Amino acid sequence: TLDWGYSYAFLTPISSLILGALPWTLLLVGSAHVISMFFGFIAGVEAAWRRGDFAEKAGVGCMTVMEGVPEIGTGVLLLLVFALSLGWLPASGSESAYARLTPLEWVWDVVRHLVLPLATLILAYFPGNFLLTRGSMVMVLREPFVQTARAKGLPPVRVRYVHAARNALLPMITRFGLRFAFMVTGALVVETIYSYPGLGTLLFNAISMRDLPLIQSIVLISSLMV
Repeated sequence: TLDWGYSYAFLTPISSLILGALPWTLLLVGSAHVISMFFGFIAGVEAAWRRGDFAEKAGVGCMTVMEGVPEIGTGVLLLLVFALSLGWLPASGSESAYARLTPLEWVWDVVRHLVLPLATLILAYFPGNFLLTRGSMVMVLREPFVQTARAKGLPPVRVRYVHAARNALLPMITRFGLRFAFMVTGALVVETIYSYPGLGTLLFNAISMRDLPLIQSIVLISSLMV
């Protein structure tokens, strides 16, 4: 027979570890997805509206190159420049250890620790959002209802965002939904580079320590979210 008391005592440390790391992962990865999605969508809409211009071609080329740059390369570069060379931002962690801070000082300290890993993820997610929005917007601009809106003499901004962009938004929503599972499991590479105490770092440490129950728990959460 199964000893439920022993099982509960065994699972409690695992759940406490996961619940302790989950808020940091949601703060980091969730913020990166929302910010990159918003600005990627706006930039993609504007690029599609100006299709054929030099700026649009340069933007597409730049985003295509950035799409192929791995997170580990961007993360190490930002770490070397802004943390180790210039010393502007903390190099690791999510907050200063053993520091007696007021609530406002603590918030500012968390933000400073968040900047570099957040910037790394935004630079990794932004190109894909930009290219997807641009491609969707280019197809929408060819639709008859957009031509009708232009023929009615509506302002370009209204045609661009009220009529065209709303219909080009669907692939972005789909992409956000598909990435939601990764928001829960964390960004393993980026969190490990910056020693950020999220689920990605927790999973990396569990793999290093051969902690099979913890690995199974995190993978189970990811599977359920998918």
